[in-house]
Amino acid sequence: LNLRAYARTYVSSRPRVLSELEEALCHAAHAMECPEELSEPEGALTPLRGIVRARLLLGRTLSSAAHSLALSYMQGAARDRLLSRWGSPQKMFELAEEQLRCAIAEVSDLFSEGILYAALGECFFCQASAARESPNHACKHCLKYFRHAFRCLQQAGQADSIQFADALKDYGKVLKCGVLAESNAAAGERALRRALHTHRRLLGSDHPCTRNVCRLLDGSDDTDSASDWQVPTAVEEET
Repeated sequence: LNLRAYARTYVSSRPRVLSELEEALCHAAHAMECPEELSEPEGALTPLRGIVRARLLLGRTLSSAAHSLALSYMQGAARDRLLSRWGSPQKMFELAEEQLRCAIAEVSDLFSEGILYAALGECFFCQASAARESPNHACKHCLKYFRHAFRCLQQAGQADSIQFADALKDYGKVLKCGVLAESNAAAGERALRRALHTHRRLLGSDHPCTRNVCRLLDGSDDTDSASDWQVPTAVEEET
């Protein structure tokens, strides 16, 4: 899987970005066909394994690709190939959600649940961002699943993990971007700075995940306000 495409949670019309996204989706689809190849975790970034990990890879990459298609960033032959393979952005979002929900049903530990709920929150953010009309339903679910993810990861003792930082990065982007009714640029920046602090400490400054957080902070690498961020307490139960 192309790590740059997997770590990059933003839309772009740059040819290299689109090529990497298409490549990542192709590899994620292949992983679903042979999940036995994912029998062992590959370091701290991917602690899940087997079919659960394959569902996570496909769910995240489908969400990103559907987002790019829905906003018309993906054009030309690449757009035609993806639509021919997957049908439409809406069908891709639906399949992404289905894969992530199936994965959640297949795990029993809080760490895995937290990782998967954060991916589900990101999926609904992409849907809200791409919505032509009222995005309220997707917005509500986006925030609910991110907050549930934080609680799961905290209870699992993983509040200082790469996975918690990844969820923080996505949540901070959600608050900062202005798509949701609860958008709060200042809170989003604080979440992003805490994510950057953890990514830099655990992965280094040159890692794609670290660089992605820097980009979301408009190139800033300041982490002085990282300690100001607090985990949101308003958590809705999954029904």
